[in-house]
Amino acid sequence: YFLLVSNDPDRVLGTILSRCQRLNIPPIDPTWMQPKCDDEDRDLFFEKFCAMMRLSYMRKIFDMRDWSLEMAALGRQRQQNFLQYAQSLIRENFIMNLNAPELNYMQEDEEKFSSRFHLYVNHKNVEGIIEGRISDIEIKNGKKTVSVKKVKYEIPDEIAEFITDNPMFNKFTVICTLKEDSENLQIGQRIRLEGKFGFYDTQTNYGQFDTRKYYFSKGVILKGYSCRLLNVEGKGNSLSEGLRKIRSKFLLLTEETFFENDVGMMKAILLADRSDLDADVKEMYQKAGVSHILAISGLHISLFGAGILLVLGYLPIGKRTGYIICITILSLYGLMIGFSPSAMRAIIMFAIMCFGKLKRRSYDPVTAMSVAAVITLFAHPFSCMQTGYLLSYLAIFFQYHSPKYRMAQ
Repeated sequence: YFLLVSNDPDRVLGTILSRCQRLNIPPIDPTWMQPKCDDEDRDLFFEKFCAMMRLSYMRKIFDMRDWSLEMAALGRQRQQNFLQYAQSLIRENFIMNLNAPELNYMQEDEEKFSSRFHLYVNHKNVEGIIEGRISDIEIKNGKKTVSVKKVKYEIPDEIAEFITDNPMFNKFTVICTLKEDSENLQIGQRIRLEGKFGFYDTQTNYGQFDTRKYYFSKGVILKGYSCRLLNVEGKGNSLSEGLRKIRSKFLLLTEETFFENDVGMMKAILLADRSDLDADVKEMYQKAGVSHILAISGLHISLFGAGILLVLGYLPIGKRTGYIICITILSLYGLMIGFSPSAMRAIIMFAIMCFGKLKRRSYDPVTAMSVAAVITLFAHPFSCMQTGYLLSYLAIFFQYHSPKYRMAQ
């Protein structure tokens, strides 16, 4: 058997129509889809629903208590009818966001109320809960953000299904903006947060910046905003928390030491913090072709490492101990600034050079660069999607394969 459906049967070919048994199905009466209740109860339920939503939005706690006492006096059956009515009205407001009026079945007063209320009934306002371990704490634009790893999700279905079907996403990070500040949070503690979670925006036009892809390359899968802290467990990681506090003190010291126009640039050069870097200054460096100076890379690490070795050379310690101390300090410095691809490459290459000198072996930059690339990808597999990672290694590769370098060798 074949079932043929047509909204305009008069345009169906006669040869087909003559071989079919025609059944005319009338459209559904809109009144059938409206909530079934007495007119008196419907008016009461609609009034109570509007009052409940307005009181909740304005957070009038005492008035909400009075509203609940009035509802308690209605009786069990009428309370159940009200819940069914409220559920159906929420459904109508959610469907209203689809801009498909033929799917809505409301009366005139309900449509008037929903014309403004439906904007607040959407998937973005569905709150979720996550639980994980704090990997980083930052303060941006006066708000505290925490990066959470090893996350367990209790979030809306359309997000949870996507993450559940991809087990690798359990290793990704969620960046959450806290609604209320908490001074007692430490890196390494396990926290439970409630808030609104969603994906970063993807590009909508060709050539537009893809925010989702950028954060994905940094190992971040979701963002959370207006998050409330529900629970904190465990003790913090003393090393990571200590480095974070040292970085915060250095940032404060930079603000107190340098002029206001130079603070953003010095934070970027010394501590890899570009939050206060002026847009005009950044554009000026880009036009001059020297924007790489603002990124912690080989130049910074080489100068920093050479300075450490120079200071250690005046101390009564052996060369082997000096190199080990230097590599340790550089590793802690990289951990403090977040180990960007360029910083990780420079630190690993510098460490390989130091070990080569200890073993009295010649240093091969290309081999060191290859080892650094493998270690970086092992630690952060999706960093290969970052432009900074590609440019960092390509610049070094072509530098050491240039004719001038070969002639110098």
